[in-house]
Parts: sequence; C-alpha cells; structure tokens
Amino acid sequence: MVDSLIAAEEKANKDHDYPAAVALLNGHEAMLKTAREYVALRKRTQSVKAALDRAVAEFSADPTAMTKIYGGADDKALVKSMTDAEALATAGKVEDAGKAFKKLLEDWKPLIKATAKLHEAADHVGSNAGHSLKRHGSDVSDDKLLRRLLTGIAADDKPSSTKASSKFSNMEAWLQAREEGAAFASKKQHPDGSFVDLTAKTIPVDINAVHNIPHEIDHGDAIDEAYISVRQAQGVDVKKGKVGDGDTSETYEKISGITKSTTLWLFEIDFAAITIPPVGHVAPPPFSLKKSPETYIDLYTSEHGGAPASIPGKWVMMQLFPKVAGWNQELQDYDR
Repeated sequence: MVDSLIAAEEKANKDHDYPAAVALLNGHEAMLKTAREYVALRKRTQSVKAALDRAVAEFSADPTAMTKIYGGADDKALVKSMTDAEALATAGKVEDAGKAFKKLLEDWKPLIKATAKLHEAADHVGSNAGHSLKRHGSDVSDDKLLRRLLTGIAADDKPSSTKASSKFSNMEAWLQAREEGAAFASKKQHPDGSFVDLTAKTIPVDINAVHNIPHEIDHGDAIDEAYISVRQAQGVDVKKGKVGDGDTSETYEKISGITKSTTLWLFEIDFAAITIPPVGHVAPPPFSLKKSPETYIDLYTSEHGGAPASIPGKWVMMQLFPKVAGWNQELQDYDR
C-alpha cells in the first residue's frame, strides 16, 4: 500500500499527471477499504473465538456445553477455519481472507447465539442483568425499538425510557463486545494487587475494591441500527411542579452505521450475608448503595462486630449496547 502512495506522489509531483495520480489514489483508497474490512472481521472472529473458549470454561459443569458452544467434541474445526482464512491474508489475498472470515462468522452463528443465551441466562439469575439481547439483540424489531423511544416500554416489555433506542445488527458483534469488555475487565487489579476474576463469587474487603468496569469497544465497522429522539414529548415534573420534557419522544430520527459499543461489568454484592430486620437490627441499604463495597463493609461490621472476610456476590454484564452518543449521521462518524 505504501508503494501505491509513492507512485501517486511521483505522478503528481514529477510527471504533473494529476489525473493519473488521482486514479492511483482511488486505487489506494479501495485497497484501504478492503484492508479495513479484513482487519475488522479478523478481530471480530478472534474475539468471538475467545468468547466461545470463555464460555466452555465457565459452563464446564454442563456435559453438553462443549457441543453447544463448539459444535462438537472440541474446537479443532473452528481453529482450522481461522487458520485457513488467515493463510489467505498471508498469501496476499486480503479480500479473499476478509470474505473467508465473514463466511466463518456466518457458519458460527448457531454457536454464537447459543453462547450468548447461556451468558445472558447466567447473568439474569438473582439479578436484573441479562437483558441486553432482549433489548439490543439483532432479533429486536424496528417496531419495538421505536416503541421504546415513543412509549418508554423496552423490547422486553419492561418500562425503560431512553433518548436512544438501539440494537446490534448482528449477533457476532454483540458477542465480540461482551468478550472485549470481559477481557478489559480481567486486566483490572484490586488494591491488594489481585486481578479481577469474573467467575469469582467474592471481591477483597476494601472500600476501593474494583466493582464497576465500563469499557468502550471500537468494532471497526458498522454494527448498529437505532432511533434517536429529536424532540421530547412534554411531561410534568412533579417535584418542580411545572411542565417540561417528559421521558418519551415526540419526534425521532433513524440512524445507522454506528461503529462502537459500550459494556459495563458490575459486581453485584450479596447483602444476604448481613442479617437484616426482622431478625437483626441493621437496616437494609438503599438500592442505590447496594453495589458499594463500603456500604457492605460498614453494615456487616455494625451487625457482626467485625469486618467480613470477603465481600460476596457475582460479576454480571449489566450493560451492553451500541454507543449512539456523539454519532454524526451525516459524517458517519463520532464528532464528540
């Protein structure tokens, strides 16, 4: 690709043949487009494979898990298909390599869907998490996306008003986002130097223990469709006693081409380890504080007369959705 730029520069600066220089630049841009598509698909495939591996380990207690996730007794067929696709790129056939990775992801769709559902179901146990697929998955219809914007009722039929109602255009991008968010989270360290373990049922007893890990993923290509609010419907602010913007939208715009997503891994603390009324005397914490290590430590110490040995709970993917904020539909890029 560098050679094509040099050739274009020489045509312009030495030969002063600008039409030929522009033609060479157009060819260079076409090569860049092909290369970007290959890189995005290769990255997605690698993340999806890592997600499948993570799921096999996480759900190892299920004797049928490997077959559901790998589609067989092992991952040899998956690894071979990735190796074959990469070999095309190594041979200089970048466009063919991109097509091979795209077909590979298409072939893996049943495995990807099964894995995504396993993760969502596990997150949902005893938690409000595990709703991303129902609200932002590729199976969500445009009608339900729009309904959330106009009425505040999400695709899972639960109240959840928003100014941007979005979905992933394919399941592969959803699982890629989940995995890259998990990989990012696993590199975080608690104050005692230990790394975050997303399968752990406890975190260290420290008010600064890592328990909330947001991350932004750049997919490198379009992964989203969405409706955004243009004008909010009027509503009544009960506290202020006046009319203002409500929770729903009156007018909207459909956008597409979004390339980023947002994830939030959250350690949900299990306050059941603390005796609360009517058995004990410690009042349960307000909902807003239930994710706070400091709140758990303080309440446990008040009830038991000493600090806990650890803070119990579980890690969940609390949020996973395409990033709409800052998207400029005209530019097809983020401008903030």
